Amino acid sequence: MGFSKPLKVFLSYSHADNPKLFRQFKDQLTALEDDDVIRIWSDREITAGLNWDREIKTALNECDLFGALTSASFNASGYIKGIEMRTAWERHVAGKCRMVPIMWRKWLPPERLRALQFLPGPALEHDVTNARSKDDVLFQLIVKIEGIAKEMTEGRWQANRRALEPLPLELPYLCDWTTPIVRLDSLRIPAGSARRPGLLILIGTLDDCADAFVDRARRADLPRTLDAEGLPVHDPRFMDWPGDPEFASSFLHRALDARPEWEMEKKLPEGLTTVKTTTSSWDSGKEAVLERLLVQWRGAEWTLPSSRRLLLVLSIVSSTRASSARVSSARDGAVHRQVEELVQRNAGIPATVITLPEVERGDAVNWASLPQVRSRCRPESREDLAGDIWKLYERAGNSRLPMKPLASGLLRLLEQYRQTEVAV
Repeated sequence: MGFSKPLKVFLSYSHADNPKLFRQFKDQLTALEDDDVIRIWSDREITAGLNWDREIKTALNECDLFGALTSASFNASGYIKGIEMRTAWERHVAGKCRMVPIMWRKWLPPERLRALQFLPGPALEHDVTNARSKDDVLFQLIVKIEGIAKEMTEGRWQANRRALEPLPLELPYLCDWTTPIVRLDSLRIPAGSARRPGLLILIGTLDDCADAFVDRARRADLPRTLDAEGLPVHDPRFMDWPGDPEFASSFLHRALDARPEWEMEKKLPEGLTTVKTTTSSWDSGKEAVLERLLVQWRGAEWTLPSSRRLLLVLSIVSSTRASSARVSSARDGAVHRQVEELVQRNAGIPATVITLPEVERGDAVNWASLPQVRSRCRPESREDLAGDIWKLYERAGNSRLPMKPLASGLLRLLEQYRQTEVAV
């Protein structure tokens, strides 16, 4: 595949890194713009009144070259890692754009990223920020980027198809999470209000994709909602559900590896900390535990500093929906109302309650046409795959299915396609 001049270049970087050096880098790149080799885009192109999220995603999906100015701050950004890097990597392995990682500040990249050649040098210890001569290292970068652009426009670069990743086992993109993501806005803290821990309650079954939803939201949507973009996003911590309201806080402190008497700066690391807990069913005893936590959070000792966020994710799971869809749906609705009333009684704590969706038949069939799937199926097999997905629903006799049985059926289908060599 050949690319046409000028190449559209997307520059991805952390605002926490040296802004002056970034401007110098862009100034050097203008020489390639003058020669009509590239056209540069970064979020600094977004002017007042524009939707920044839409502008970034549009530029991501149109770029030919993705320049990643990597650092520890870059990697800690939920939006960069969850949206920009994920999209760029998918397009890179599909041959639609070329990812060029730059060691902007010294750090240890994850193994997948280390498989790519970094600029400015072959060794990871060569970074731009700490170079003795900034002019020299920026000049080297421009020369190498010019060479990369020449390879692409002359058709001498192609994605290594053998390096394509396998389809993810959880298939989280099957669920329609539009409404749940909108409901996350209830976690926003009004300007001027004291910052308190937040509460996200997910209601569903063991067949739903709660873990996948939390993982996606934690990296992409929650940092935006909680005003935590640019701050580190930490791995979730796990908390047992206490059996007595008197011990609610002690279980939370244990999950945070913290003592009750510590200051909040010592209890929580800088950034977004997520604590996850799961309970089966719901009753008055468990409601009393949760209410005790919410009451305590309104105290001054739980006021969060500006650089720290705490979110408790509570999953309330019942038996599988497949066993009795009507009874299960009614039970989930009753639990949703009970928890909503509890949250309303404890105003002042940012909270939202979400009943997880089942997968619509149309969403599942459309899955066969997603880029992640199309890139791995031969063109003549895609319609067959969509037809086989319809058959999964026909056997279930339902227009909706829980996540887990549907994902299992899809993986079996893909394995059959792989064995007959019509899918990678």
